Amino acid sequence: MPTKPNQKEKSGTYIQVSAELEPTIYMPVVQFGVRIGLGMLAAIYFFAVPVPLFFLSRPQIFAIIGCYVAFHIGWWMHYRRHGMGTLGIRMGALVDLLAAFTAATMDPFDVPPTGMLIIIAAMGNGIQHGLRVFFENIVAILLFTIPAFAVRQVFIPEALPYQLTFILIFATVLLCYTYLLLNEIELLKKKSEKLARQDPLTKLYNRNAFMEAAGYLLLLHKRERIPLVVMFADLDNFKTVNDTMGHAVGDEVLKSFASIACKLLRSSDIVARYGGDEFVFILANTTVQEARQVAARLEDGFAKWAAGRGIAVGASFGITAIPESSIDLEGSLKKADTALYEAKRNKNKSGSGIVIAPGNQPQS
Repeated sequence: MPTKPNQKEKSGTYIQVSAELEPTIYMPVVQFGVRIGLGMLAAIYFFAVPVPLFFLSRPQIFAIIGCYVAFHIGWWMHYRRHGMGTLGIRMGALVDLLAAFTAATMDPFDVPPTGMLIIIAAMGNGIQHGLRVFFENIVAILLFTIPAFAVRQVFIPEALPYQLTFILIFATVLLCYTYLLLNEIELLKKKSEKLARQDPLTKLYNRNAFMEAAGYLLLLHKRERIPLVVMFADLDNFKTVNDTMGHAVGDEVLKSFASIACKLLRSSDIVARYGGDEFVFILANTTVQEARQVAARLEDGFAKWAAGRGIAVGASFGITAIPESSIDLEGSLKKADTALYEAKRNKNKSGSGIVIAPGNQPQS
């Protein structure tokens, strides 16, 4: 079935990322504000630090901070105009880490307060952009830490301070523990999203998920002229089955119809439980005549299943093609629904349970 593209809309722009970098809690305005704010705070820190700095002078450090701020202003302007891909996300996170390590390395104190910038950069980007970015940040921290503190030891030849040793150990534990917690949160988030989009009984899309997935397919239909057909299905005599044979049998009927439908339809089609005993389909690259053949096979397969279990239940279908370049899903659903009820009326008279809505191709 079609899936939703990895896009998050923010302030009229889109961020397009691969699945593993899909933002977990993406707040671009907050992220930009924190980056600029930390740059300014670092400038204040190095301006007011009461001890001599290392080999860089204050103007040189301010120039580095200025480059950091300028980069993120440019990053932000690019994001606002064009969105940001995976390369941009990784580049922004790497610049954050490099700036944080530069500040920590240049910090003249034995236990550098600016070391906290490394933790902030890793956790901030990880929470904003997901586990993959967080993991990459942790790896980068491990790779940067040894050369960064080797440089510090050149200028502070004394043994690594006792406090700093344990701060590094605790910080490593904090980052790894945070990664594990975020991983669990991500798993719970994905599980809850799946439950919110899935009908718990049939495991098909629910109504809301269908409307969302159909919306993206309709945009593709309008742009690429891909033929789409909407098909409604309603189970005949289902209420009587529920009342006389029990809800357990009724649930089995619904699950079996869904299973047969999924086997007959393609992965490019959308299949959903619309509500109660009503199902809805969108068939891509399909004509109404081809959809009618699919409906006939589904009707026949479901009838054979029901007969084999002694259950007096069947299915009726209403079909309509979505007009070329149209994204009026509601209008097409109404036409298919009207055709469905016509099919149910006809079935009592002629036995035919499939009707194509007026205005479509003539039936063969």
